[in-house]
Amino acid sequence: MSALILSAQESVDQRPQRTPEDEARKQTTRLVRELGITDSVRIDTLYKMHLKYAILRQNGLTRAENMERMQAIYGELKRLLTPDEFEKAYIADGTVTIDVRTADEYAQGHLYHAINIDWQKDGFMDEITENFNKAMKIF
Repeated sequence: MSALILSAQESVDQRPQRTPEDEARKQTTRLVRELGITDSVRIDTLYKMHLKYAILRQNGLTRAENMERMQAIYGELKRLLTPDEFEKAYIADGTVTIDVRTADEYAQGHLYHAINIDWQKDGFMDEITENFNKAMKIF
């Protein structure tokens, strides 16, 4: 059985307001639990990295700046995690991330492993439903 998950990001005003510390704790806890990390030094390093980017996020970034922030996070995580851990956390779950912006917007920066299918193109939903048999995160 396949699932198609379409979701739009909530507007910033509708999101519950979390402190950068809360956001960093949430992201770090998710990774630690998912990957079984027990080394307190690694956990602290991951927390500090998440905190740095949570503070940036709270400063009201533009869409382009937010894409750069996401790319920087993935870059740092690739250095902080083993290749197997990175694969488990961000690739091997079988989820396909689809960036639905135009090709020009996608070329300016995109999420790690995201593929581009322009939502404005004719046949957008047909292309998605015909070509993907996985749960999808559409951004």
